[in-house]
This record gives sequence, C-alpha cells and structure tokens, in this order.
Amino acid sequence: MAIKALSWLVRTFEPPIYCYHEIVHNKAVVERFTALGVRFIDDIADAPEGSPIMHELRRLSAAKQLSRSAVRFMADSKPMEELYDVEKDPSELTNLAADAKHKDVLARMRKAHEAWQDQVQDLGLFPEGEIIAEEKRLGNRWAILRQPGRENLLKELRRVATSTDPAVYRAAQKHAEASVRFWGATLAANNNERAELLDDPSPSVRIAAAMACLRAGDDAKAVKVLQAALNHDIEMIRLEAGNAVDRLGDRVVEKHHADRGLAPRRAACRRRAGARVLVHVLVE
Repeated sequence: MAIKALSWLVRTFEPPIYCYHEIVHNKAVVERFTALGVRFIDDIADAPEGSPIMHELRRLSAAKQLSRSAVRFMADSKPMEELYDVEKDPSELTNLAADAKHKDVLARMRKAHEAWQDQVQDLGLFPEGEIIAEEKRLGNRWAILRQPGRENLLKELRRVATSTDPAVYRAAQKHAEASVRFWGATLAANNNERAELLDDPSPSVRIAAAMACLRAGDDAKAVKVLQAALNHDIEMIRLEAGNAVDRLGDRVVEKHHADRGLAPRRAACRRRAGARVLVHVLVE
C-alpha cells in the first residue's frame, strides 16, 4: 500500500516528495524512488514547514486522532526550552525543562548549547531569506557572522529571540541588523502588535512585519507585501511568505481571498516550492 501510494505521488506531484523511511525500506525500492525525486526522512521535523502534510495533521488534530507525539508537534505554541532524559524517554515526550529537579542540568546544557553556537557561528536564528541574501552579498555563508562589527550579533540574536519583554522586541525593530529586526517583528506578531517595517529593505523582515500588522488588524499594505513575497524570485522567500499566511489562519486568508487573491497565491507558492509529503504513522 505504501509503495502504491508513493508511486501515485511521484506521478502526480513534482519533486521533492517526502516519505518516512520506515515504511519503504527495501534497498532496491528506495534507490528507485530516490532517483525519481523522493527524499526519505526519519523524523517529521525533516519535512519542510508549509508542505501539504500540515493540512493532514490539522485534519487529524480536529478529529482528535493524532498520536501523542503528533499532538505535541501540533501544539499552538512550543516551550522556550526543552530537556529530555533520552534513556528513559527516547521518544522525547516528557519535557523536563520546567522541573526544578533538573535545573542544574538545564543550565549546563544551555551553556553548552550556546558555546557550540558561538564556536560554529551558528546561523539558526537567521531567517532563511536573509541567509540567502547575505550569502549572495558576501560570497559564502561562512562569512556572515565573521564581518567586522558582528562580533556580538549572535549574542544579541539570542537575547532578543528569547526575550518576553515588550521593550526588547520593540527596540529590536530599530536595530541596524535585519536579522534582529526580523525577530523584533516576529515577536510583535506573536503578541498581536503592529511592526512598522513594511518598507524594510529585507524581504524576511517585511514578511514578519506584514504578519504582525495583519494579526493586529486589517492592513491592505501588509496584504500587498505578502502578495509580492509569494511571487518573489527566491524560493525561500516564497516559502517564508507561505508560512506566514499559513500562521495567520483561515480567517485572515478568507477575508482577503476575493478582492486581493491571497489564498490562490499561497497555493501557487506551495506548488512552486515543490514540497510534497507522504503522511504515515501519525495515528496510533
């Protein structure tokens, strides 16, 4: 059944198509499908956000048919920090970060994680669109955090991205670095506040600001910003815009469907991004 379904997906959609490795694992079959554009994954997190798997997850969530792990994946929000005992809890279902008994371990692991970020100059807090823009400007990604004046940028990104203080994310919207402004706008959106950055030179910042403005209320200019981003030449910018519209929810999309065409453009963006996923083992 899995091979039949995957064969149909290969005929129907453009690659890449994502499939759980555990349901198609015969070496010859895997090699054949890989040649056809299938990417085999071991974890749902390896499937790009915004791909059709999200629609199926939402359907199952509404029907209360998700497995325990999928319920956590589909939560409206996720904890700032997560800590798991992987020997007793290999599936990482019980988050121990808030447990006072593990505060010393949490502090040690946090410090180790930040040290690793600093050592490798991790770009995880940069929006993908900004990484691509900086890579084009500098010639490679290695140089992004190694420019003069950026010695403390990673530390500043951590400070802003993990802050719950409105004063911090509001001030971040005026920062010289686009990556910091992105987090200022993103946190404003999370708190249903406007972010006056719709004319920002960075597409990633404009997308985050548009989401903030639309969450705070109707904004025709914000819709136009998202429309433009959904038709951007860079695929990752289109995907960021599609994800933003997805996060805004059906109410906002339907409101702007007839007169501004936001929903059809979102669908077109997803087709162009080309992410297709075979859903399996989401239901126990």
